[in-house]
Amino acid sequence: MAKTTFVGPVRTGKDTGVSAVNTIGILEAVQFATVAATTQFAFLPSLSDITQIFAIVPIGSSAGAAGSVINFSNAAGAAANIGSITTSGAGYYELQSPTNAVSAATFVGASGALYASTPTATVASVFIAGVRYIQRP
Repeated sequence: MAKTTFVGPVRTGKDTGVSAVNTIGILEAVQFATVAATTQFAFLPSLSDITQIFAIVPIGSSAGAAGSVINFSNAAGAAANIGSITTSGAGYYELQSPTNAVSAATFVGASGALYASTPTATVASVFIAGVRYIQRP
């Protein structure tokens, strides 16, 4: 199967020359990877605005009744400097709010590596970490 690679943001829609009726938009991109222990799951291009960070847990955690904690960071070994998600079994989870140490500016104009980790890594704590973002022109 042939692959097409685009450099820069992908625009879609119609430019009518009249801003009130333009339908131009920039497509949202998604990067994700399977994570066990600590893994870089995405590498964002420059000027990326993060719209969502999420985790998909395919099987229930064996880390106890409270589930597992998944930490997100922008540096290897930095525990939850972006935020964390507490899971309670198989399912789809979203990072609802960043940690107090992280400002909204972390999500605007971001670039570089994103990491996910779980402090209680077991065979049952393998999960999929992902990020949705828009790359600005």
